[in-house]
Order: sequence, then structure tokens, then C-alpha cells
Amino acid sequence: MNISLRKATIDDSPLIQKWWQDGKVMAAVGFPQGLAVSIEEVQQSLHYYEEVSGEFLLIIDEKGHPIGEFAYKPIEAKGATFDIKIGELSRQRQGYGKAALEKGMQRIAAQNRFNRIEITVNSTNEPALKLYEKVGFKQSGFLKDHWVNQVGERCSTVVMVYELADADNGLNKSN
Repeated sequence: MNISLRKATIDDSPLIQKWWQDGKVMAAVGFPQGLAVSIEEVQQSLHYYEEVSGEFLLIIDEKGHPIGEFAYKPIEAKGATFDIKIGELSRQRQGYGKAALEKGMQRIAAQNRFNRIEITVNSTNEPALKLYEKVGFKQSGFLKDHWVNQVGERCSTVVMVYELADADNGLNKSN
């Protein structure tokens, strides 16, 4: 799979806005109607990522064509968390998410300042849960009915952790 990660720029704002407004892209993260964001709000978000130390918004490119985003930031106790979306629906469920996830995890691990990567996943997002398990994440918690999505439905969360301290965590292997 020929994908790369690059820093998001202001020029990416219209595409990011399109993805964030798309309920099909955003449903799994609690926004089945998409986000009603203006281009200015997207640009403010990009500025925030640039100005806040340690937080990054990256564009997932397939042969130079943007297909999604990968964002990550530090969390407490030497951990990092991330958010990943394949914004181009025609590219979903074809392995691009796994390839981008592995590249993003490698990028986090290469900083040598994190011991673990943690992600919280909507408990109904089976494709994501299977993907995270496939690359080595382990469930570390379950939060029942602890948040309400955009349309008022109570949702549960699976907390998953990938330990970077493991001797052979597989991030330097090509899969």
C-alpha cells in the first residue's frame, strides 16, 4: 500500500471541512450528521495544531492524493492518543486505514518520549476495534453509556492500549 503522512496545511482546509461535514465519515466518532464547521473553523483548528506543542494533524496521502487524516497528541503518564479517519469513502475498508495507522504509530514511537499509545473507540465501531486488535492493541477498559452522541443516543467506549515498551512491538516491521 503506497501511502504517506504529511503535515496538514491551510490548503487542505476545504478537504478537511468536507470530511468533517460528512456524517458517513464522522458517524463512528459520534457525529452521524457530520460537523457544521466553516472553512474558518477548520483553519483555526489547523492553526491550533501548529501552535500547540506536541499535537499534530497529518494528511494521509495515497500516491499524492489526500484520502484521510491522522492526528495525535500526548496524554498523561507518557502516553499518546490519536484519531484517524479515511475521509474518502471509496478508500474505506481497503487496507488504507491499517497502513496509515501503522505509519502513524511508527511516527509516535520514533519520538522516543511515549511508553504507550491509547485510543478510545465507540463500542459499536467493530471495524476499528478489529483493526486495532490486529495491529496489537489490547483492551484495557470499558466505559458503559458514558457519553451521548450527536443525535442523543447513549454510547459506550472501549479503551485500548498499545505498549511501546514491549521489546518487540512490531512497529519496525513491514506488514
